Amino acid sequence: MRLIPIQANAADLCQHEHDVMLRFDADADPPHSWHLVATVHDRMMDGVYAITIAFADGTPDRVFNNTDAVEYAILDTGRAD
Repeated sequence: MRLIPIQANAADLCQHEHDVMLRFDADADPPHSWHLVATVHDRMMDGVYAITIAFADGTPDRVFNNTDAVEYAILDTGRAD
């Protein structure tokens, strides 16, 4: 199994809630060193569509605007979904 890096808007994380590693600006290039996502929630917050991400590695939750650019990686399981 390998990780496939993706650059997209934060709203796209809602499609990949499982087996996702999110990169922060200070993270190294290899996706294996990024932060494992536990849950992704989308909601309206102060009139703005927001994406709240909780992490499995103890990293504090992050909130993104749905159009914020993020870099993440998904686990390639070799299955056709």
